Amino acid sequence: MPQLDVATFPSQIFWILLGFSVTYLFIDVVVAPKIRDIMEQRSTFVGDIRGRAEKLKAEAESLRSDSSAALDHVQAEAAAVEAKLMADMAEQTARERERAAALAADKYHKEQLELSKSSAETFGVMAAEIDLVVSSALNKIYPSTGEKS
Repeated sequence: MPQLDVATFPSQIFWILLGFSVTYLFIDVVVAPKIRDIMEQRSTFVGDIRGRAEKLKAEAESLRSDSSAALDHVQAEAAAVEAKLMADMAEQTARERERAAALAADKYHKEQLELSKSSAETFGVMAAEIDLVVSSALNKIYPSTGEKS
């Protein structure tokens, strides 16, 4: 096997050292600087994005706290308006109930008076009719034979 021939070892060592040296220099001079530049650009870009993200996060937190405070204020106002409306409605309902009760009481009294009048008239008519029926019945039972003086 020719690779194991001791006479070719110096030539093989020379070429392997030359190949590794050229490859190392190429990577060190051409490839590594490009990779370093790309990494620095990426680091700068990511840093800028992180800075903007933190700024936007702080702005969002500020807006959230402002909107939360505004929401709390609006909810408090709404609760106050609701309480006032409920009180007004309760007051109006009480007034309407009182008015309805007064109307009902007035109507009840009027109906009672009318019923009393009707009852009195009916009892009067019934009494007259009863008197007429009783006198008619008594005349039939005890006919009068003439006038007594």
